[in-house]
Amino acid sequence: MLPQNDDNLTAGRCRIGMDERFITKVYRTIAYTWALVMMWAAAYGAIWIAVNITIGTLTGIAVLATYQVSVKRVLTVGAKKPKKALFLLIFLKYFFATILLYFLCKWHRFEPIAFVGGVVLTHFAIVAKALGIRLQERIKDKKF
Repeated sequence: MLPQNDDNLTAGRCRIGMDERFITKVYRTIAYTWALVMMWAAAYGAIWIAVNITIGTLTGIAVLATYQVSVKRVLTVGAKKPKKALFLLIFLKYFFATILLYFLCKWHRFEPIAFVGGVVLTHFAIVAKALGIRLQERIKDKKF
């Protein structure tokens, strides 16, 4: 963790270029990537693959949103009853994930690889956005 001094943090932005809008930018990148994948699925006429990828992407976004909520509201200084709130958040997250997976496995159109691909799409977007920010900084500093 970086120390909280003026050398590493300026105007809400840490030294590696991540700011408060990073997650918002990740959501936008997920939407662009999902749209690109949907065009690919439509070109092949794979409607049920597209549906499974969409369900997986929405699941990945839900997981990312729970991380965002837990960091902003539960894991901050001054949070009221953080242990109870974190336990409740984790319980609800896994409860709904279990129900979703149960019904997906029962569904005759379920494609596990497409579903996992949708979940991985969100993680890909996070890594791509972070690498893009790092690349922009290196180009700006001319250290590439």
